[in-house]
Amino acid sequence: MKLTFIQPRLELRPYVQSLWVFESDIGLPASERSLAAPNGCPKLIIPYQNSLESTANARSQVSYEQGLYFVGNMDTSTMIRSSTRPTGFIGIEFLPHGAFPIFGIPMQDTCNGLFDSETLFGKWGRRVREALCNEEVMSQKVEFIQDELVRLLRGNPRCNALVEFSVRSLKLTNGRFPSKS
Repeated sequence: MKLTFIQPRLELRPYVQSLWVFESDIGLPASERSLAAPNGCPKLIIPYQNSLESTANARSQVSYEQGLYFVGNMDTSTMIRSSTRPTGFIGIEFLPHGAFPIFGIPMQDTCNGLFDSETLFGKWGRRVREALCNEEVMSQKVEFIQDELVRLLRGNPRCNALVEFSVRSLKLTNGRFPSKS
């Protein structure tokens, strides 16, 4: 198994918490370690080799190979499995406030959901999924999806000043309330 973290582009850093690539010759390990804990961060998942099955709240869904999926904020853990064959996927984890300025979709509309890109994003989702399928090298897929996210960000002048102020304030206090002096 190999997990590679990639530094997001400068334009995406205020919105993306992490970007990674998972690769394995034998799929995901069949154990409790294939558990995604809820952390308040929506994600884009791009399985480019093998499909992923996720189970949360007693509901199973499949993220098919060569697909593009958006995972909303989860409030329960998710078990993730794959078949025992070569597996590769790209994960982009947004900051809690980071997906809205890019996609313009209220996050309460995606809570506890796994969405196919075409269902959630329409023509953009279909076009990007098809283009990702045509990129043969994983690094080209990563560059392409970052290009597309930057393009969306530039075209969506949406922001929530209150959310951004609150997140900055929490970062300054390390998530603790200021002491009363």
